[in-house]
Amino acid sequence: MEAYAIRNADGSKKLDAESNDSPFRKEKDEATGVMIHVGGEYTNSSGENRITGSEGCFTLAGPDSGNKGIKKFINDVVKRQLINKKAAKGTSIDVDIEKRKKVNVKWKVDSNGNKVE
Repeated sequence: MEAYAIRNADGSKKLDAESNDSPFRKEKDEATGVMIHVGGEYTNSSGENRITGSEGCFTLAGPDSGNKGIKKFINDVVKRQLINKKAAKGTSIDVDIEKRKKVNVKWKVDSNGNKVE
């Protein structure tokens, strides 16, 4: 599965985050290891279709989700990096991430991708 790691402008991994009681965070106001990756339906390396999301990472949704969406996103970032590099503007790409509101969680799945109640 392809993904992009989120970093600060200086390259550091610790991101400011809203306080919460997530068992996955060491510090309530910091998040590390945050990525943008497949969200929605995707096909794994065994050819099986899965539906996925992530607590703590950003996933692509709607028409931009799944294998095709992440490949489109990665190709777009690479294209922009090449254009910036040719223009002597470096290879950093800014990504604006908007906070979601009233997220409708339809279901949760176990580590095998099976729905759990």
